[in-house]
Amino acid sequence: MPKFVKLGEHASVFSDPTSGLLVIGDEVHQLETKHERSKKVKVAIQGGHLVHATEDEFKRFTKGEKVVAKKEPVKNEKSIDEMDLTELQEWVVKESGWDKADKKKVVDIKTVEELLPLVKKINEDYE
Repeated sequence: MPKFVKLGEHASVFSDPTSGLLVIGDEVHQLETKHERSKKVKVAIQGGHLVHATEDEFKRFTKGEKVVAKKEPVKNEKSIDEMDLTELQEWVVKESGWDKADKKKVVDIKTVEELLPLVKKINEDYE
């Protein structure tokens, strides 16, 4: 029986480069064997960062329907220059309006010094 996951209520992104699982926003993913074997995925499920989803939620997601009505994020009043790493990553995922490919570029960056120039460059392309 296939298993499906989505982000937990307080999560905005999940990335496991080893198994190749990347969940952004309201996405629902079917777990493959390599995902189920991943320690990072198991820990994320146990900790509530990832939660199990239903097959119906997965089908609705693949049809392009909104799956989960998440709480409206509080708009960040800071400029991107004033944000820390977590705030920048959350802004990209929740508020930037970027497409999925551009969002994927920022989720694995570990420092503000690396992330800020990329965010500024991509953000200019959207303006």
